[in-house]
Amino acid sequence: MKSLVKEGCDVIVYDNLSAGFEEPLEKIRQSFNSQVDPKYGDFLFIKGDLADKEKLTSIVTGYQIDAVVHLAARLDVAESMEKPDLYYKENYLNSVNLLDVVVQAGIKKFILASTCAVYGNPTYTPIDEKHPVNPVSPYPETKWEFEKYLKLTKGVKYVVFRFFNVGGCDPDGLIGKGYAQRQDLLENIYRVALGQKNNLEIYGEDYDTPDGSAIRDFIHVQDIVKANLLALKYLDRSDVVNELFNLGSEKGFSVKETIKEAQEVIGKEIETKICPRRAGDASISFASSKKAREVLGWNQDYSDLETIINTDWKWRTKNPQGYHN
Repeated sequence: MKSLVKEGCDVIVYDNLSAGFEEPLEKIRQSFNSQVDPKYGDFLFIKGDLADKEKLTSIVTGYQIDAVVHLAARLDVAESMEKPDLYYKENYLNSVNLLDVVVQAGIKKFILASTCAVYGNPTYTPIDEKHPVNPVSPYPETKWEFEKYLKLTKGVKYVVFRFFNVGGCDPDGLIGKGYAQRQDLLENIYRVALGQKNNLEIYGEDYDTPDGSAIRDFIHVQDIVKANLLALKYLDRSDVVNELFNLGSEKGFSVKETIKEAQEVIGKEIETKICPRRAGDASISFASSKKAREVLGWNQDYSDLETIINTDWKWRTKNPQGYHN
């Protein structure tokens, strides 16, 4: 949103705040107010749920909306195994609600944030967009189901991004992650480094990988921002076709390698504990982003592991409890 406003776009942020906060929006507003630039756009926050079709309809009919970027989802693999019905409702049914409203309002451009987890355990790496889809938990299954619904929908041009593991914070240091509900690898590393938990759980060290731990691909959030800006411009083209892109750093790092890099950046030892594998976790997953480079002109500026951890850690040490509202 910050980058869209700087590009001169007027932005509506619609969120139920079940896993988000208003505080970063206020920080952005204060920053923009202190450095008024006539080229900047404006933004409006509306609290609401995607299940509320009436409210969605009132928004899309009450404002001149050119494009929708759909980022909302539940994304915890372990939780999805325990509560598959919740994930079906939040990730699939609510997304269908949104898309139906978008189409009925005549909005022609739609960007979807999906996940690399739809590929399941890969049959080859790096994973390109032609790789077979085989989700192994309800989280990617519900994302894949909505991708299929989007593909069948007429009257809208779309781009789908399948993100690999997202990390990093705003390089300017203005905003960063909230932490209350996050359970990803990097966040748990930081909790141990800050003394907020005793050790880091490594779920499985018997994978068919060089050091036995699962291999993942990390992408910096700022590179995702860049891809979304490029996608909006792509959807403006007259020759546009609906497209799917993988976004990752194209480099796989094992859990143990990631811990080692974090220790070097942070300068602290990270105590670990070996635990059984979690249901639904893939053994190895890293991207080919060649198509995004060739079609969108995208490249990674921030997605080396050192920069991801460094921008995260700078934010984390200044904001050890995250946001408060």
